[in-house]
Amino acid sequence: MSNIYLAAADGDLTSILGYLVADPNLIHAHDPNGYTVLHALASYNHLDILTKLVKEHGGDINIEDDDGDTPLFVVESVNAAKIVLELGGDLYHQNNEGLTAADYIEEDGDHPLVAAYLRSRMEPSTTHAGLRSATSNPIAQPSEDVSISVSAAQDLAEMLPPVDEALKRKIEELAGRQDFDSEDAQNELKNLVREAVQKHVLGEEEDRNVRSRN
Repeated sequence: MSNIYLAAADGDLTSILGYLVADPNLIHAHDPNGYTVLHALASYNHLDILTKLVKEHGGDINIEDDDGDTPLFVVESVNAAKIVLELGGDLYHQNNEGLTAADYIEEDGDHPLVAAYLRSRMEPSTTHAGLRSATSNPIAQPSEDVSISVSAAQDLAEMLPPVDEALKRKIEELAGRQDFDSEDAQNELKNLVREAVQKHVLGEEEDRNVRSRN
C-alpha cells in the first residue's frame, strides 16, 4: 500500500505533493518506525524534492526522528550533506545518545568521506558537549576508536574522480591488504580520507568560491 513515506523513498514528487495537499501536517509526521518524509528524502538522495519541501512547504530540516536523529544523520553522500547544511541543517545537534551527525556517521563506518566532510565544517575551537576532540587542522582526523570497513573503503575509491588515480589506487591497495583492520592500516586509510576531503571536496568548494567572486 502506497503512502507518503514510500513516495519519498521513490522520489515521487507528484504523489508527495498530492498527500501534502490532502494533509499538510504529513510533512512532519512520523511513520511507525519514527521516520519522516524529510529523513527519507535525505537518505535516498532526492535532494531537489527535499529542497522544495523545505523552501516551499515549511519543512523543518532539523526535525528529529524517534532517536533524535535529524535528516543530516542519514545522508549517504557529501553532496547530500552539503545540501542539508545549505538548507540550515544543524552540525552540532545531538541525538538521544549525545552524538552529532558526524559522530553517528563515523561510528556507522559506511560513509567515512561524509563524516570527514562534516567534521571539516565544524569550528576547530568548539567545546560543544558530545563532540570528539577537535584540532587546529582544517579537517579533523577521523576518530581513532572508529574502524572503516572494506566496503566503505572500496566505495570511497569509486567516488574519486578519474584524475586522481593515484589516491584511488592507494585506497584500493589498502582495502586488499590482509592487515586491513590493523591500527597502522586504519590510520593510513584515515589519512587518505582526510586527503580526499581536502582535495576533492573543500578544494572544489574553494574553486567555486573564487570563480563566483571574479
